[in-house]
Amino acid sequence: MYKYLYGKWDVLRGLVEGNSSIRFCDIRHYSRLENNEMRDDEAFKKFEFSPDSIKLNFAGIDLAPEDITSNIKFNLPTRHCLCICFSNKKNDKELFDKFNADVCIEFNVNSLINFMKFIFEDSFGGEVIAKDVKYYTDNAGLSCLPANEAVFTKHSKYQHEDEFRIAVFLPYNEKTIIDNGKEKFEAFKKCTCIESEIRQGKCKCYFAFFHNGLPEGFKSYVGEVFKMN
Repeated sequence: MYKYLYGKWDVLRGLVEGNSSIRFCDIRHYSRLENNEMRDDEAFKKFEFSPDSIKLNFAGIDLAPEDITSNIKFNLPTRHCLCICFSNKKNDKELFDKFNADVCIEFNVNSLINFMKFIFEDSFGGEVIAKDVKYYTDNAGLSCLPANEAVFTKHSKYQHEDEFRIAVFLPYNEKTIIDNGKEKFEAFKKCTCIESEIRQGKCKCYFAFFHNGLPEGFKSYVGEVFKMN
């Protein structure tokens, strides 16, 4: 199964040529992307309802819509995870423009998913989930959205991305401690870098880099590569 990765050739060239790692991001990273078209606070999913669209009852008493003076807003937390985002769209002009990209890479996500499962499910006792993102409107019908499902839910203004996402969940969520034999560290430690370092690309707090150990890395996972002139 192939999905499509958009980006800058200068950054992704090593992945195509087999001499680079692949990068997953802490889901909190997306709120600080330099590209405004892509930036989204994915630590929470925000819903908004007009008073006449839902019913509220407290202690057996119904609240009349006209007694509610403003729209009702909900912020639902997203489960901490590492993720990588692809698109179902191949060589899409709108995505080249929106992502400020100059290359679209066809990528065998089945191979990547199997590799990530080997690392995180077999070795760390975590879980790897990969599926299409679902899109919602502000006034979406809402019953219950589990925190791990929220990872695969985005506002409809991003629907043009037609996103396919691979997410890595660790056993104890944000409290996961990784012991590499020499030191222990928090898997989801909060970034404390200053804004200027983040904007200059010097911060790597929310990044995780993986290499599969093959001589040509992930080169065999790559299909067609389409570059914009």
